[in-house]
Amino acid sequence: MTPRLFVFPERIRDGEAVLDSGQSHYITNVLRGRPGDTVLVFDGSGREWEGTLQLREKSLLVRLAEARRPDVESPVSITLAAAIPRGEKMEWIVQKAAELGVTRIVPVLSSRSEARLPAERQSRRLKRWEAVAQEAAEQSGRVRVPEIVPPMSVEELIRSGEFAVSRLWLDPRGEEAWRDLGAARGSTFLLAVGPEGGWTDSELALARGSGFRIVRAGPRTLRVETAAVVFLALLQSRFGDLS
Repeated sequence: MTPRLFVFPERIRDGEAVLDSGQSHYITNVLRGRPGDTVLVFDGSGREWEGTLQLREKSLLVRLAEARRPDVESPVSITLAAAIPRGEKMEWIVQKAAELGVTRIVPVLSSRSEARLPAERQSRRLKRWEAVAQEAAEQSGRVRVPEIVPPMSVEELIRSGEFAVSRLWLDPRGEEAWRDLGAARGSTFLLAVGPEGGWTDSELALARGSGFRIVRAGPRTLRVETAAVVFLALLQSRFGDLS
């Protein structure tokens, strides 16, 4: 399989993409790539190139052919807002959400979130999540990388009102069953998935009062990482390109 690499747009100019040190190490030491080998490059804007590895003054670069725009992105825009779980589970959520075609991921600090993320750690975690999203986009053949929004509170998420036309809030107390969801307005969605302990009454009331559709997901309690993957797949199956 031809390697795929995400390269920031500012590193692409004059028909060449300059690889960073991590990518150069991966290509030469892990994949055993050599000058003349073929790789694919994308810059996150929807463009992709086939190119040839070249070595110049100890820097590894890719000589690019004509750009193309593969039709691999979902026709719907989905923002996943997920309560941050403990440990490294958020990385798994980011990875799988990127593979499933989300546009944006919002890590949420809810009242019952198992994880606590002090301000001094947020920047480091955010960079790690961005790297995971880039790697997942490379692996899954996407030409856009999901945006990772800095962590926000439930109140900030609800009051932002900027991410979607159809806003879905998963909760066992929901008025609507997922299977009865029916038609949705527009082609942009916000899917909010709460912590294992559930949303608080005040968080649920705030979401309901702000126009979210409160949707129950079934009789069993799902972990946040399970619910995120299951219902992203259901959204893409019903409204997107997962068939």
